[in-house]
Amino acid sequence: MVIDLIIKELPSLMSEKGVIYMVMVEDNNVPEVIQQMAKVGFPKHKVVREQDGGTSSNLNRVYHEYIIRFSR
Repeated sequence: MVIDLIIKELPSLMSEKGVIYMVMVEDNNVPEVIQQMAKVGFPKHKVVREQDGGTSSNLNRVYHEYIIRFSR
């Protein structure tokens, strides 16, 4: 998964005061991403926005969208 690759590189890319915002849908397994972020040094998180989104391009499904702010 692309998110896994990004998470792996974050510690070397971000400063100690760095903040990252991730936009995810429910299918990204949000609780798992939060755990992975904590393991690489970003234990603080806040759900900035959570809402039902539009429809995805495949299968015409409605998806649930999250914007999460992570920091050290």
